[in-house]
Amino acid sequence: MERVTNPQPVESPQQKQAGLAALELSVADFQQKVDAARQKSAHLLVTLNIPAEISTMDPPKALATASLKPYWPFFESLREREHITFLMEKLQARLLQEQFEARVAAEKAKAQ
Repeated sequence: MERVTNPQPVESPQQKQAGLAALELSVADFQQKVDAARQKSAHLLVTLNIPAEISTMDPPKALATASLKPYWPFFESLREREHITFLMEKLQARLLQEQFEARVAAEKAKAQ
């Protein structure tokens, strides 16, 4: 039985550039979100007067500790920042991959 594969759709250079531009905007947007989350965490650290030994706790562990409930907003903000940072890093990796593939395609086109 012959196996049928789906060929990758061919993108025009303009489509590739538009895709790269969209990824770059997404990365910039997530960087702003990370910065805002970092500022929020720093603000909560000071506002809630969190002791140094508590501020370094792992967020899931701190959020599972009932006695630390007054500090939960801080740990929730850390958890949110970690999530946003993770997403930004994934987008950055995707952008690097797309940029690399675009350069390879451009070099192949020049060679032909």
